[in-house]
Amino acid sequence: MKNSVRIRTTILLLFLTVVISSSYIFISKVFALETTPVRGSAVSINTGNAIFFSSEIYGANVVISDLDPDNSNIRTISGYAWSQDLGWIIFTSG
Repeated sequence: MKNSVRIRTTILLLFLTVVISSSYIFISKVFALETTPVRGSAVSINTGNAIFFSSEIYGANVVISDLDPDNSNIRTISGYAWSQDLGWIIFTSG
């Protein structure tokens, strides 16, 4: 009987460890606790040309961050994007 109690305690601790660690990862991704890179591109409806947000082609680097989590969880976009129509587009956080 004592061995079954020990196994149940071990399984409970393992379960709690998995739940706590996955909750931390989920919360940090949903609430953007760190900067999140914007990947891919967008297409202009007027011209059909692309705007690139990530560095694969032109070296663009756009990120989304939450500088003030207490302020209604407002996120900001910062960095540089490349537009085939306009050239470099600068996103500032201020």
